[in-house]
Amino acid sequence: VILPNTSSSAPVTEAFDNLSVGTNFRIGNGAAEDTTLIFDGNAQDFYIGLDDSTDDLVFGKGSTLGTTQAMAIDENMDVAFGPTTNVTITNDGNEDTLQLISTDTDANAGPVLDFNRPVTGADDDVLGKITFSALDDGNNAVDYAYIETHIKDASDTAEDGLLDFQVMSAGTSRSFLILNGGGTVIVNQDSQDID
Repeated sequence: VILPNTSSSAPVTEAFDNLSVGTNFRIGNGAAEDTTLIFDGNAQDFYIGLDDSTDDLVFGKGSTLGTTQAMAIDENMDVAFGPTTNVTITNDGNEDTLQLISTDTDANAGPVLDFNRPVTGADDDVLGKITFSALDDGNNAVDYAYIETHIKDASDTAEDGLLDFQVMSAGTSRSFLILNGGGTVIVNQDSQDID
């Protein structure tokens, strides 16, 4: 509590009700220990905490550090989402919604967007998909086009990939172009009447 220092008739107030800190607020004492700030909700708790064993600043759901982690920032300032997090970025204008910027100047590629599925693959596994979707004039969600990649052959030292370009045509998604690492380029795989 905070006690008045000017008048005995002034009220006694709770220090942590609408707490205002002027400059610095420190949690922990520098020892090897986890520290957590818990937001105690009516139906759901959330936390921000320091996992001292990994030097990660962690954001998550629950009242215990490490439960249902949503995001972590490590000591190298690398940010990791997940393992069960979906990320949505919303923009109400037509600006660039997401930019990947590299300030490096050399002969190497940069910036780099890496779709990575680091598990043992098998033939015909779908590795990733980029979808272009919108509502039609009846407010139905439609995938108007997408690019999808597969493992065609997962054999060690004989790997083949496949890249498929699908486009909505007369209400049905059709394959317009396939680049097959096995040595073929396929146009109009679905044999549609298109130029």
